[in-house]
Amino acid sequence: ASGKIFDSQIDQVGAASAYLRKRENWLKGTSPVYDVGVYHPSYLAPLQSVPDAPALSGISIGWPDVLAQRNVPYAFLYPDSEVASFPLVVLDSSFPLSEGLVEKLTQYVQQGGNVLAELIPSQLDSPAGKRFLSEILGIEILGPTDYEAVYVGNLDSSIGTGMTEMPTLVVGPSYLVKPTTAQSI
Repeated sequence: ASGKIFDSQIDQVGAASAYLRKRENWLKGTSPVYDVGVYHPSYLAPLQSVPDAPALSGISIGWPDVLAQRNVPYAFLYPDSEVASFPLVVLDSSFPLSEGLVEKLTQYVQQGGNVLAELIPSQLDSPAGKRFLSEILGIEILGPTDYEAVYVGNLDSSIGTGMTEMPTLVVGPSYLVKPTTAQSI
C-alpha cells in the first residue's frame, strides 16, 4: 500500500533476470511451434461498439478448451493468417466461410496440410461451402439423415482414439456424403 518494494522482491526479480541472461542466446530469435491453428472468430465477438456482431459459438469456445486440456499447442488464426506451418487447421462453424478462405485452404491441403471442419447447413449451402466440400474434402452431400445425433466411432474408430472413454457423439444435423476425390479407408 505504501509503494515500497521489499528487498526480497528485488532479489527475486534479480534472480529471475540472471537466469534469463544466462540463457539469452537460447531465447533470442526463437518462434513458437504449434500443432494446430484454430480459425477463431474472436474479432467478431460482440463489442459495445459493434452491437450486431455475432456471438462466439460453443464450438469456438470449445476447441481451445479441448486442445489446452490435452496439452496440444495451438494458435488462433484470423482471415489473413498464414497457415503453412500448421500440421492441422481447425475451422469451426462460427468462422465465416469465404471464397478467399477456401482458396487459401485448398492450397494448404494440396501442400500436405490437414483440415478439420465443423460447418452448419447455411455454410454447406453457400457457394464457398460447396467448393470447400468438393475441393478440400473431396465429397458431395447426398442429403440429410433423419438423425440429430450420430456416433462417429462406427464411421472411423480412430476418430475418438485418445479423446474419451465414452463413444464420440456428434449432435446436430448430419448428412449422407459420397466421396468424389476423397478416398474412404
